[in-house]
Amino acid sequence: MTTRILKIDATNINEILNYRFDGGYDGGSYTAIIDCVSHNVDIGDYVIVSLGYENGSYDVAFTGYVKQIERKIPDDTYTIYLYDVLIRAVDYFIASSNPDNAYKIKNISAEDLVGDILNMAGITNYGHGTTNFTFGVHGEGEANLTGAYDFIHGVADLLAWHIYADKSGKVWFVDRKPYIMDGDIEKFTITDILRIGGYSRSDRDLRNRVVVYGKGVYAEAHASSSYLPPGFYKSVVLSSPFIDDQTFAQRACDYNLEKLNRLTEELSIAIEGIPGLFPLDVVKIDNPDYPFINGKWLVYQLSTSFGKNGFIQELVLRK
Repeated sequence: MTTRILKIDATNINEILNYRFDGGYDGGSYTAIIDCVSHNVDIGDYVIVSLGYENGSYDVAFTGYVKQIERKIPDDTYTIYLYDVLIRAVDYFIASSNPDNAYKIKNISAEDLVGDILNMAGITNYGHGTTNFTFGVHGEGEANLTGAYDFIHGVADLLAWHIYADKSGKVWFVDRKPYIMDGDIEKFTITDILRIGGYSRSDRDLRNRVVVYGKGVYAEAHASSSYLPPGFYKSVVLSSPFIDDQTFAQRACDYNLEKLNRLTEELSIAIEGIPGLFPLDVVKIDNPDYPFINGKWLVYQLSTSFGKNGFIQELVLRK
């Protein structure tokens, strides 16, 4: 058996000892931590991390900004903390210099609204789908005295959409549910599994009644569930002062009901690292030893460890 030699590079970071990454569907900004012997970076610098195998697969793993640098004594090594571009939205607080001139929300699509808020935080590399949702149809609202990420995350929740930054640093606002959707195509096939942490089916996140409160409007959607007692409803409430259209409110209910009225099927595994694998990728498991887990899964959570102990990835998968 040929031993594969690990390879890792990061912008202006030298003699890397260890690399760790964490990111997933529920997280705001993905994070990476690098232990190294020396470096030439400072707070706010942009870093590209690439890793993989010598004479094998090698790919960009993460891009982000330096937020913290620690010097270890007496080891004389460094630990560098990186966050992806969405940290700018997390850190940015919307506060107009003049409350009378706050950002106005009037007849604007959800995707344009998210783009405007991201732009306030200095994020211009942005892509999106078409939501067909419009805010401020009958009146005017404003975005002020709130965190930029909290605001856009609230928009995404109303529409059952998702906001994330890819490994190249581009922010996306898309119809990405936290499970396998029609049309999903696997990016990688996993045949070898080092360890299975667990497999479960649960009604933990199931909600079969959705209520939306807006400005002068109210909507509700509910449906029976074969996994709950007859006539029993697990409810979730969404609210926004920027919803002032009854049709919009009802569609938000319907979209969220479709997303939430289902079981959570989850699998945890550890594998030898795959360069290029990233949260929200779709993978296919094809393992003869565990046929009950074979099929397509969404990478819901990814943790990567790269260093002296090898290149290991721990995945939480959902479908």
